[in-house]
Amino acid sequence: MERVIEIANYVMKQVLDQGDNMLSERNLIAALVELGYEANEIEAAFKLLYSIPSTLKSDDDVIERVSVNGYRVFSPAEIRKISVPCRGELIRLADSSLISPDEMEKILAEALLLDSFEVGMKELELILHKVIEDEERLLMILFHPNDSAACICLN
Repeated sequence: MERVIEIANYVMKQVLDQGDNMLSERNLIAALVELGYEANEIEAAFKLLYSIPSTLKSDDDVIERVSVNGYRVFSPAEIRKISVPCRGELIRLADSSLISPDEMEKILAEALLLDSFEVGMKELELILHKVIEDEERLLMILFHPNDSAACICLN
């Protein structure tokens, strides 16, 4: 599910960045395959995107819909600033209860304040050290026991 959300975020970023000059659906799918996503993941992401109502009236309407479903939606500014892998990692951390909703907001606020053009995994590690005060939990986040490839520690 995380990769499906990454794809949906990537597509939304393309829409926001490119507007009417956006790639065709066929070219967008080709770009996603080139990035290493599988056809079933791409299909699931497009189904998710097409299921979103096209007539959201206001930010309050979005917040109300998110609250009902229990998912945090990245703002357009967050989508532009935070890399797709970084957003995926934040979703994984939130889904596995390694960070609280309050910590998620603090992390996102710190990410938006950074001077860098894009916040990637390296920057995320620095932000996590700043926001997460519990050393044991921080170690669980940085050195994920189930998958050493998921480790975001870049030492």
